[in-house]
Amino acid sequence: MHYWSVQLVDPFYSAIDFIFHSAAFNGMQAYVSSDGNVRFVVSVGDPGVPNWLDSAGWRQGGMFWRWHSASSFPMPSVKRVKLAELRRHLPPDTPAVSVAERAAERSSRISHYQSRRRW
Repeated sequence: MHYWSVQLVDPFYSAIDFIFHSAAFNGMQAYVSSDGNVRFVVSVGDPGVPNWLDSAGWRQGGMFWRWHSASSFPMPSVKRVKLAELRRHLPPDTPAVSVAERAAERSSRISHYQSRRRW
């Protein structure tokens, strides 16, 4: 598969700000678990794990999945879990993401988008 991505949208199908919020990932950005799966955690607050999709305060909305030049079309599955029980639903070796690491991710994302050419 050459390219895939996932992006959160608000209830009006407008993209959630992906510059200041981690509301979108592509295959190059996403953390792959030791079992070969990619898991995203959609949450209003930072759950402290990789692949956090920040809903930017929205409690309703949608998720867009995109594939380009795909040889297969994996079917995403969704499971709602309580934040306090999240770790039980992730592989045991899922790393923790500290507040400092999350701040560094955010800073890098903002710098990247600020450096993009705008026409």
